[in-house]
Amino acid sequence: MVGEFASPPLISYKKGTTIGSKVSRSLVQKGDTQSNTFLGARNTGMYQCLNCIQCKYVIKGKTFVHPSTGETIQIRGYHICLSQYVVYAIVCPCGKIYVGETVQKVKSRISQHKSSIKSGNLALPLSRHFKEFGHTVDQLRFMVLETVPPLKRGGDRELRLKQREVWWINKLNSLHPHGLNRDYDLYLFL
Repeated sequence: MVGEFASPPLISYKKGTTIGSKVSRSLVQKGDTQSNTFLGARNTGMYQCLNCIQCKYVIKGKTFVHPSTGETIQIRGYHICLSQYVVYAIVCPCGKIYVGETVQKVKSRISQHKSSIKSGNLALPLSRHFKEFGHTVDQLRFMVLETVPPLKRGGDRELRLKQREVWWINKLNSLHPHGLNRDYDLYLFL
C-alpha cells in the first residue's frame, strides 16, 4: 500500500442518466381512460344532457364534420352541455364556424351567444354574422371539441385552454373570411 493513504480509497459508481430516469411515471400518459358506468363503457363524443334548453342546439356524435371541407374529426372524451373548461364550435346555417372557449358550463356560454344574437349586438362577430345574413337563433348548432383537464403539475389551466382554442381555430380554418373568428393571439405560446 502507498504511504500517502492512511486508509484505502473509496470507489463509487453512478448509473448514467437516461430518458427513463428523467421522466416520472405520472407524466407518461396512457390512452384515453374512460370511466365505466353500470351500463358499460362510456361513449366518446358530444351528447345532450337532456336537462336544459340548450340541448336542442347540440350536434350529437363521436365526430365533427367540417361543413365546408367535409373533413371528419374524431372527438376525444365525453362531453355534454354541463362540461366546463371546453373549446367549442358553433356552426351557422351557411357553413361557417366560430370556435370559442369557456371555463363555465358550455350551456351558459351558448345561452350568452344566443342572447347577443337576439339583441343584435354588432360588436361581436357571431351575432353580427347572424344579423347580416338573416339567420335565426334556432339555426345555431354547437359541439364541444375538447375539454382541457386540470394540469398534472399545476400551471395555468385557462392559458392552456386559450392555447387549445387557437389550435382549433387554425385546424378548422375558422378565421375571417373563411370562418367567424376575427383574430387570435399568438402571444399565448410565448
